[in-house]
Amino acid sequence: MNSQISKKDIKLLLYVGGLLLLALAYFLGYQKFMEKREVLEAEQANLQQQVNRLNEIAMYLDDYEEQAAVYDEEMDKIFSDYPAEVREEDTILYACDMENSYDIWVSNIGISPANQVFSLGDNVTTDVVAAETTTDESAAAGTESTGMSVDEQLGIQDEATVTLPYISLFDTAVVYDFTTGYSDCKSVFAMILACADKRNVSSISLAYDTETGLLNGNMNVNMFYMTGSDKTYEEPDAGIIVHGKDNLFGTVEVQGE
Repeated sequence: MNSQISKKDIKLLLYVGGLLLLALAYFLGYQKFMEKREVLEAEQANLQQQVNRLNEIAMYLDDYEEQAAVYDEEMDKIFSDYPAEVREEDTILYACDMENSYDIWVSNIGISPANQVFSLGDNVTTDVVAAETTTDESAAAGTESTGMSVDEQLGIQDEATVTLPYISLFDTAVVYDFTTGYSDCKSVFAMILACADKRNVSSISLAYDTETGLLNGNMNVNMFYMTGSDKTYEEPDAGIIVHGKDNLFGTVEVQGE
């Protein structure tokens, strides 16, 4: 039996072996290389987007800081018009201020519970960025090496991830029954509207008294306040109030010799 392999068979085996080596190299080497290349290209594209965005931020950084300062100043002006709280003593002492400033007599005060008219910042957050961020993007942002993204390292916050402070606007409606003259009545309204704390008159009812020549009426004054700012409640100054009497029964005491 002839067991020799012909040259033709040897060549065929070499061809087959070469093809097997090429297939093995493709599946074990080239394919993984291409997958790695795709990952690197995706990371490069993400990094290029961040570079472009950071260049744009750096280009307009002065404008951003100027606008932020303007917005902060405007917000401070808005907050300055609202106290931290309005309590019953504030509404009562405000009647004293009106009586001390003008010829008006407040006979009755009706105070309603505070009503919330607006709120801002309650659960005003979204998870859009977290949902869209993939592992590759995190790696591109540098989280593998530093544990922080490029934005976090530079202190840049995404709009969708900013948590706003919880701010609430309240309105305390107070009804004042009063008696005054026509001129002083107008002055009281001007006083309310010019108050440093935000207040207005939502309704008013007046009746002319023929016997006294004065106006009897009542007005609904809205006193607004805002919670959530840096302000703290300041107790009003009620002045000096005399309590009790030296002689309860009003008897006359004769001094002895």
